[in-house]
Amino acid sequence: MVDPIITYYGKGHLTRFLADPEVPLDIIPVDMVVNAMLAAMAKHSARMEETQIYHITSSVTNPILRQDLCGYFFEVFEAFPYIDNNGKPVHVQPMKFFSSEDELLSDIWANAIHRRGEASVAGLAEKPSQRVERKWKILEEHVKRLSNVYQAYCFFGGR
Repeated sequence: MVDPIITYYGKGHLTRFLADPEVPLDIIPVDMVVNAMLAAMAKHSARMEETQIYHITSSVTNPILRQDLCGYFFEVFEAFPYIDNNGKPVHVQPMKFFSSEDELLSDIWANAIHRRGEASVAGLAEKPSQRVERKWKILEEHVKRLSNVYQAYCFFGGR
């Protein structure tokens, strides 16, 4: 489930995210899940008289917070960056977290205008070009879609 976030981040497309950075995560590599399933099937293959529950998460004994995981992403992509279509390394920024979608979108919009040089940093009053507005609308929809998919995982602190 975290692969799209890692990929977008490494390619420089995702530097801000709607999430609580203090939430512990249970990230289990798929091979561990498959191995646990195979072991459970082997143990109970003849017959199972009662329901068995296996739990293979680690947040209680070995917790990792979202901000720590994103810090690891940053370290990896700084050491081994993606290469863009022009053959240049993609330099990533540390991930910024936001607690509301409006706050996130506002920050992305302000950053896009600032980066495009279409308004002064002090007062973002100038009207952006139609090209920037189109790109913004696409990005806004993309951010909303990602937020809707991941919101349950990004704020829930259950273990």
